[in-house]
Amino acid sequence: MKQTSFNDHWVFQREGDSEFTPVTLPHDAMIFEKRSADRTAGLGYFPGGTYRYRKTWYVAEDERTSTQILEFEGVYQHASVTVNGQDAAYHAYGYTGFYIDLAPYLRYGTDNEIEVIADNS
Repeated sequence: MKQTSFNDHWVFQREGDSEFTPVTLPHDAMIFEKRSADRTAGLGYFPGGTYRYRKTWYVAEDERTSTQILEFEGVYQHASVTVNGQDAAYHAYGYTGFYIDLAPYLRYGTDNEIEVIADNS
């Protein structure tokens, strides 16, 4: 079994922003938020929000017979995942991992795009 890190070459966008910023995972989206003692929710004075992560990668034609499973060790929280525009997973809990079998969503011999939306608002 071959494992490959998938942490590099992501871009990140806060809800309401127009620009994407390059990031390497793991990434803490809350770093960009302003803390305030007025915020009494359980996010350490952070307001929370919705955050979008995207990655494009090439999948070779000869990988068609390989098993392609993507592991998330944690996405805080309410994570929605699409692959090539198709809903691939939803995971509500931020502190537990989950897996996605990518086979039904991949296009071989071309680029593929994954998008993860984390909503902790």
